[in-house]
Amino acid sequence: MNEANPSRQLISPLRQEYDVLVIGSGGAGAAAAESAAAQGARVLMVSKDPIVCSDSKISEGIITVRGSGSDRDSEQTLAANVRIQGDDLGEPTLARGFAQDSKAAYQWLSEHGIKSTRKPDEGQPQAMSIAMGGHTLPRSVDHANGGLDYSHACWSAITQGQIDYLEDAWCLDVYSAAASDTTEDMAASARRVHGGLIYHASSGDFISVKAQAVVIACGGLSSMYFPNTDTMKGNTGDAYAIAARAGAQLIDMEQVQFIPFAVSHPPSYQGLVIGEPISAGALGVIRDANDKILKAEIMGRTRAECAAVIARAAADGRASDNGSCYLDLSENIRGESGRVFVELMQNKIPGLLKIVRAAMGPKAAQFKQAWQVRPSAHYLMGGVQASELGEALDCQQQKIAGLYVAGQALGGLHGSNRLGSTSLAEAIIFGRRAGKAAHQFGEKNKNLSWNDIAELEAQVLTGYSDLFNQPSRVSSKTYPITISRQLQKAAWQGIGPGRTVTGVAQALSQFEVYQQQLQDCHIDTDPIWNQSFMDYIECRNMLFCAQAVARSAQLRTHSVGAHVQLDEIKPSLWRATPGPYSSAISHQQGELKARKLDRQASPWLARNKIALQQNGKILMFKIIRRLPFKLRDKILYRIYHRALGQPDQVAEAAATKNTQNISEAGQ
Repeated sequence: MNEANPSRQLISPLRQEYDVLVIGSGGAGAAAAESAAAQGARVLMVSKDPIVCSDSKISEGIITVRGSGSDRDSEQTLAANVRIQGDDLGEPTLARGFAQDSKAAYQWLSEHGIKSTRKPDEGQPQAMSIAMGGHTLPRSVDHANGGLDYSHACWSAITQGQIDYLEDAWCLDVYSAAASDTTEDMAASARRVHGGLIYHASSGDFISVKAQAVVIACGGLSSMYFPNTDTMKGNTGDAYAIAARAGAQLIDMEQVQFIPFAVSHPPSYQGLVIGEPISAGALGVIRDANDKILKAEIMGRTRAECAAVIARAAADGRASDNGSCYLDLSENIRGESGRVFVELMQNKIPGLLKIVRAAMGPKAAQFKQAWQVRPSAHYLMGGVQASELGEALDCQQQKIAGLYVAGQALGGLHGSNRLGSTSLAEAIIFGRRAGKAAHQFGEKNKNLSWNDIAELEAQVLTGYSDLFNQPSRVSSKTYPITISRQLQKAAWQGIGPGRTVTGVAQALSQFEVYQQQLQDCHIDTDPIWNQSFMDYIECRNMLFCAQAVARSAQLRTHSVGAHVQLDEIKPSLWRATPGPYSSAISHQQGELKARKLDRQASPWLARNKIALQQNGKILMFKIIRRLPFKLRDKILYRIYHRALGQPDQVAEAAATKNTQNISEAGQ
């Protein structure tokens, strides 16, 4: 590269020194930065968007808090729930860490201003009365203003925590090299991270940051499926690509969570979520284009189950022209319980109903007309393999010294299925752990000088300088954003909600073509807000992630969780389903290497206990559906009143009065 262009000009960066560099400003980034700063670390946070303008902010704001809905909820119960519902692909130490710190994470949010309904005389948060998708117990706490309440608490933590931050700032790469230290802290590490290079778009500056530790907490990859996503535009897989280039191993990248109920049209609303399985009510059903019921008892099912049904219908030609099925909630609004159901929906998901009204009209918003829905990319269960402290691991299971991950960047917690309301808790739990561990590591390894990283810095700067010193790039008629749009379409078709062996292989071939096109695409030379350069960086990262997802998908021969294999061979007595394993992806010598990692299955009794609980919930809704109308109405009246936060005695009195009214009306 140097010989090809000896006259090029090397980028001259500004230099800054910090103890900890945090990439991303959502829940995980905020928790990591505040945790490190609270212990005395000098912290720089960088964010592509204004701080806390992340998926956390546009979320429903529902948070898992162990014990908030049942006295029977223990650490063991929650950890087992997370692992088993994720088909045992998850790492047990991460599940235990999540369960252990769930209460403390919510306490952290409370200290920074989040407010919820509280249990009388206890001061503890009060969970919703109905267990969210995949949970065996109610433990999900909602908030009046949804994600705004959550993000405001995170904003307070950042702005009041003596944390320096840069907005409109792209982290390009971290400085990573073979570890040369011989300290006890570094003995098990093959690589070491020393900071990173930042592009500050609004000033046009490149900023070289020397830091003892780096925390990557910059979200997921769902923009790879745009417009079929409900997430922020900045979710371009930066976390995974940056970590992999630094030597980290990725796991379960094929496990992309597609939330099942999203708008399919008009285009301006496409991808926006309008409901969860729990919000389908006791009587909601999914129908195909021929009005056949594909799935009932939705309230007791997971997102993955519902998304798979729609994906299979689309593949079989039983969906609408745009690949949608129909979410029919009309049976829920019959009788007196129907009035309470409407009140419940208007109270709990008013923002989603506004989307329904705008996209589909008033009859749909009143539940009198079925909603046309299809899955939307929502979350990645996979990510960077890490320890329970967020320490990034390489393909040899060795720690990458100084590199930490948190939030959606961290893989290995959810396995094949993320339970509803866990992501906002996870972000704080592992953000705090990563921030604390990063500070402690930095305190033990402060002997880093600019001379120590001069060669690393020069290598990274040379690579990016060459992008601006190739005349062919300036004159090229191919723009990075054009390649991104082609990539997004190919990703949806080949590695979207439903996958086939042929489709995944074809997608990989297309990604290789886009990779070649990206090498010669147009990049402007003006440093200030260089949109073509930013598009290039995001396209490069999305391409890496698309290839990682596809290669991981090739390791699966059957459907597991969010991975739906449409042409799988069904297991039989002679062809048993394989034991749990994770897919692993690493970047070695410029190539992606894929392999399987065997996982230990949970005890048979524990798995069957949760299966019985889930099946029991579904059976309960089956029975309710088939009860005489009056009795069904009474039961649902009580259930919906309780979900509204009414005490049991109030709901019981209301239900009794309702029964009397029905009886008198019939005389």
